[in-house]
Amino acid sequence: MRRNLSYFGVDVDQLIGEHTDLAQQMFDKVLELFRQGELVPLPYRLFAGKRVQDAFRLMQRSGHIGKVVVTPVRSVPNVAPSSGFVVDPAGVHVVIGGTGGFGLATAEWLAGRGATRLILASRSGQSSEADLEKIKHLQESGVEVAIERLDIADRPSVEQALRRWDHAKVKGIVHAAMVLDDRLIERIDTEAMEKVLRPKVAGALNLEAAVDGMDLDYVLLFSSATTLFGNPGQYNYVAANGFVEGMARRMRARGIPGLAAAWGGIEDAGYLARNMASDTTLKRRFAGNLISARTALNVLDAAVDGPMAMTGSCAIARVDWAMAKRELAALRAPLFSSIATDGAARQSAEAAAVLERLKGRPIEEVIDALADIVVEEIARVLRLPIKEVDRHRPLAEIGMDSLMMLELRNTVESSLQIELPMLSLSSGITPAEVARRIAPLVIGDNQQPVPGTIVAMSTHHIAVDAVAADATERTAAVKAVMMKVREMDGSS
Repeated sequence: MRRNLSYFGVDVDQLIGEHTDLAQQMFDKVLELFRQGELVPLPYRLFAGKRVQDAFRLMQRSGHIGKVVVTPVRSVPNVAPSSGFVVDPAGVHVVIGGTGGFGLATAEWLAGRGATRLILASRSGQSSEADLEKIKHLQESGVEVAIERLDIADRPSVEQALRRWDHAKVKGIVHAAMVLDDRLIERIDTEAMEKVLRPKVAGALNLEAAVDGMDLDYVLLFSSATTLFGNPGQYNYVAANGFVEGMARRMRARGIPGLAAAWGGIEDAGYLARNMASDTTLKRRFAGNLISARTALNVLDAAVDGPMAMTGSCAIARVDWAMAKRELAALRAPLFSSIATDGAARQSAEAAAVLERLKGRPIEEVIDALADIVVEEIARVLRLPIKEVDRHRPLAEIGMDSLMMLELRNTVESSLQIELPMLSLSSGITPAEVARRIAPLVIGDNQQPVPGTIVAMSTHHIAVDAVAADATERTAAVKAVMMKVREMDGSS
């Protein structure tokens, strides 16, 4: 600027769109300058279209000078359209993790699709009595079923097993092995990581190496819909599934028919089916989002026929987005802003139903019901089982900080359609006291509506045992505060 230079910004997009003739003249002039040698291209490195991954890796590690240029693919190979998830009736189909749970349900589905020879493998090689009955039913229906003991994370064992099963006969492999060790992230240690990563990560790597060169119809790798937006307490499991999905894409790039399926909640097989009845948190979170194993597996027809097959991964899940947005902070990011636009309306309807149910009930009964709601929300914020939240213990001792109290306040306000000022939440208050303070707001103790801020202020003007005050004392406190407010405002 000291040399009186001037700067002008030119929007090239608008120049091309609004002044086509001028833009053409300018391009012609620039090209002529290149032909005359007055201008020279910037240094660049050229990659063929099929090597686009190498181009991005070079740029990622800043190993280039100038520009990275990728030429478009000149021709696209003609690929015959698929007709759904093909199951060769003459081939051998291997399900790793198939001696129980969702893996066994997958084996039953394969048999229903025409598979006549199944190998069910797992690290223990054992099944429960109920699962043995299912296997016996498969055998009685004419399916040849072999149960094998195999540690998918042990590469020599995987290679030996495939040789024993005959490479030429194996037409499909399902990798459904998994181990869970759920912990909050601050409690994750090396053991918890290795325990969960080993079957998923080492298993996928071993499979990729072992099936190289085999003539397979599919390699189906099981992932979880939690890779889409995370899941509290399952940092290690989400990381393992993220790796598996990357492996499926790499397999497909190498010519191996890999596909990672990120499953949502399955109602009749697997972890949720075994544990939801006894776990109220799981029941609340997943009860309305489950699909049957067969319904979920049938969606694979669309996955292998559509664009998802080209990417190497797909997600098959039923998601209550309104509930998910309440449970997971990641879903409240702008990325998901256009999803579940009807959530607010449904939440308002649910709030109206709760309020209608509470109206006319005795005050102590209303307080108990509200305490249940508050405890449930505290458990959600802290990612704790509901039974571990003591309704008579101060919020600070439970583990709530100021940000968590703000989240609790926002959730309670939206779920009950009330105004709950932060003044009514303090570190020393208990969940039971919170419920007692918001009860008048919910059922309308007073004939005229009283702002939530005034009610909260009034509770601080009663003695320290305010929570034990009766309705008359609470009403007197509210009136006293409102009179003081009027005096300050100069109103009658």
